Amino acid sequence: MMDPLVQTLILKRFRSIPSECVHFDNPTFLVGRNGSGKSNLVAALDFMAEAMTVPLQAVFDKRGGISLVRNRTAGRSYPPNLGLGVVFGRINSEVIRARYAFEVLALKNYGLQVFREQCVVYGPENQRHFFDRIKGRFSSNVKGIKPALDPPSLALPVVAGEARFAPVLRTLAAMHTYAIDPGKLREMQDPDSGLSLRSDGSNVASVLKEIRRQAPEDITRIGELLASIVPNTTRVKPINHGNKLSLKSKPGLETRQGNYPVWWFQPTGSSRLGSWRRSSRSVAFGEYRPTPCLTRNRKVLGGRRANLNNGWSRDGAIPKRRTRQP
Repeated sequence: MMDPLVQTLILKRFRSIPSECVHFDNPTFLVGRNGSGKSNLVAALDFMAEAMTVPLQAVFDKRGGISLVRNRTAGRSYPPNLGLGVVFGRINSEVIRARYAFEVLALKNYGLQVFREQCVVYGPENQRHFFDRIKGRFSSNVKGIKPALDPPSLALPVVAGEARFAPVLRTLAAMHTYAIDPGKLREMQDPDSGLSLRSDGSNVASVLKEIRRQAPEDITRIGELLASIVPNTTRVKPINHGNKLSLKSKPGLETRQGNYPVWWFQPTGSSRLGSWRRSSRSVAFGEYRPTPCLTRNRKVLGGRRANLNNGWSRDGAIPKRRTRQP
């Protein structure tokens, strides 16, 4: 299994998180109670991605201003400024590893100032290229870089015109977060180019068709990730229904021989679109929520789907919701 591109995320006073360093695996599951910070951790990645293409002040304003984004937890052990940072693994053949981070100081009247910013890139022979910004001072071991920077602006979007730092900017800007809607996965989908996945997953069938056409070997990798989320399910493919698309999954050998069925949704009925019914040999995406980062309130229980009352469901029935906490 491939190592994650983003290996570590560092957060300082971001929303509900006073200070945290998160190390990622591939895939990574986020599990916790309501209000524990799962969504805020994912929002940090979305924040950094948007800050690469939009002025930093506008990114804060979109989220209600720095006063709402910055955590106000009191304590001498916590850092004074809001800060975000990432550590990358291999980005391409020229960048073996890299790290990027910045800290932002809140000013009066909802203003802000970039207090510290640093980017370090390592090449294939361990060459080290960096830039370091502390308040108004900028330094770099790459000759010829002298950017004119405003206090509330990040340096990386400006400095990334230099080829050594460009991969870091492109990788950050390309990060996307998704809130996959299980209902959209069950519905018939309108075909499109499949070049990019919609945030709710409503064109996933078209995306899979495009991946199968452009890079068939990646379909196997997708199956490996799916098996980590939906136990014993190793393949999924788009199915044509006239001018509509749907998803069909295929269980692995272990599922076909085991006692626990896997569910999927297939169309039936007299109309072209059909009505949906559950088959005992398919995958219920709406119950497993195959998103890049799972943010469930219950523990991840390996291999089987758990009821909220800690029993096992073998018939595919959705358990009734209980208010009692475990």
